[in-house]
Amino acid sequence: TQSTWGKLTVRSKMHSAFLLLVAVVSTVTLASDLKAEHHCTAEQVAQDDQEAIDESNWDLRKSENGIHIYTRGNIATEALLFKTVSIFPPSAYDGLYDLLWTHNLERQLDYSKTFITGRTAAKYDNDTDVHYIQNGAIWPVSNRDFCYVRCRNDIARGVHVVVRSIEDESICPHVSGIVRGFMSDCAYRLERQEDGTAKVTYLLQVDIKGYLPFYVSNMANVKVMFNEFTEMHKLYGPSPHALL
Repeated sequence: TQSTWGKLTVRSKMHSAFLLLVAVVSTVTLASDLKAEHHCTAEQVAQDDQEAIDESNWDLRKSENGIHIYTRGNIATEALLFKTVSIFPPSAYDGLYDLLWTHNLERQLDYSKTFITGRTAAKYDNDTDVHYIQNGAIWPVSNRDFCYVRCRNDIARGVHVVVRSIEDESICPHVSGIVRGFMSDCAYRLERQEDGTAKVTYLLQVDIKGYLPFYVSNMANVKVMFNEFTEMHKLYGPSPHALL
């Protein structure tokens, strides 16, 4: 009996090791497919970079407590492109880097009041991964979810993170009762200023799909982004510009 049990134990361990190997190989294969099909292009990085630093052709929608929200139209869609800019104290840089990149998924609740749940759906390397998140909505509007690739790029005095939705249910399966939104243009830019302060620029163009008119979602985005930056300032201190 002891010999039989020993054989069963060995077989069980071998089976577990085999399953682990299959899981690892599957993850590597998935990551390789991700890099080939869902990578962030140099053109996207350059486009986001230009939009982040460009100060022309933007309409100011809200400016309060050192938080500035701008919009720009696009002939291809009724979804406006939003740009939110704010300055944080010098001591905020490392915390903001952790919030916006390193542990962004785990810390969504620190600044987002709409976040419900999320997970890392795939990972290629230290600079590229895929996140899946669900955001809540006010009844009777259905909750939304998003599946997007994140690509980190170093800039002169900080980091630029390109975010783009992907349509691949093998990575992010459809969830019944939830509407899949689409982010066509999104990026975070965090940089140290010459005076030591930390500047955050957030670009967002999103189609939340469903039957909600764009003018409603556009108005809601102003509130959502202002609230998110307000929560970030609660974490890392008020904008020096708000104190002037």
